Amino acid sequence: MAGIVVLYVVTSDAARSCSRSALLYPLQTSAKSGEGVTEFFTVIAKCLPLETASTRTRAAPKGVDLSRPSRQAPAPSNNGCPC
Repeated sequence: MAGIVVLYVVTSDAARSCSRSALLYPLQTSAKSGEGVTEFFTVIAKCLPLETASTRTRAAPKGVDLSRPSRQAPAPSNNGCPC
């Protein structure tokens, strides 16, 4: 039994027109050649909300303090999971 292959051809103008109405960004990228990848991430970055220290509502995480001793995980019980 032969597989069915469906091929859709959409012009760039049609893709742009359709995407504008849905607030989408049609981008062509290639993981193999890297073409369009920088543009892809640039578009994403431009869509992210800007946040400054003065508009931040909670304290920024300070990372992990590696100088503190870690808490030991509870020993597993005979039933398996310690939780």
